[in-house]
Amino acid sequence: MNWNRTETIGLANPRCTQCYGSGLTLSRQGAVPCRCVLRKIFRRCYNRFRAAVLKAGGCTKTSMEFTAGRDRRFSWGRKDEEFIADFLLVSRRSLSQAEYDIFNYHYLLGANWRLCCRRLDMDRGGFFH
Repeated sequence: MNWNRTETIGLANPRCTQCYGSGLTLSRQGAVPCRCVLRKIFRRCYNRFRAAVLKAGGCTKTSMEFTAGRDRRFSWGRKDEEFIADFLLVSRRSLSQAEYDIFNYHYLLGANWRLCCRRLDMDRGGFFH
């Protein structure tokens, strides 16, 4: 994806010392999104995931969506469950096994850092880095 200032400035932290609020930093690959932008994207996705999990406890609502094409058909779907599944699959695919274990215990299961360190047999520095 080609990141530009228009896409990142709204997500950037104005007090960031790396990008100074622009949302972009320079690297060998060119302009890349700053870590503050990536953190903000993760927080929004994670908050939506948590809201979907809490809402998905009972019977959820289905929605109809039109599909593009010549036939103009439509399909039914459960958007909350689809988002939950996509969030979990993307995290499984993009993280290494050690990173996914930390993510699973800390974010998905809600364990604090002490319990995660004890369960994964790591020190505090390894957990936070």
